[in-house]
Amino acid sequence: MKIYKYYFLDIDKPISVESHNKHNARAVLEKVCNDANFKDKGYLLTNLVKETSETLVIDVSVKETKTGQVIWNGRGWSKKTNII
Repeated sequence: MKIYKYYFLDIDKPISVESHNKHNARAVLEKVCNDANFKDKGYLLTNLVKETSETLVIDVSVKETKTGQVIWNGRGWSKKTNII
């Protein structure tokens, strides 16, 4: 699993997509950019200036969600627990 980030001209916040491959991530990006809410904010494919990818590492990759931190377990995201 990877996280693909797409950066757009004059926009500070990139669009992030979790996907197993670049082709699926691009398909999601196209759907997002075709949404009127994103188009109006300048997220146009013609304004795409940079793309990066990050490989998720088991028990290392962490992200913040509405319910707290989660950690990548190799098959999906699970709630992070603090072990002492």
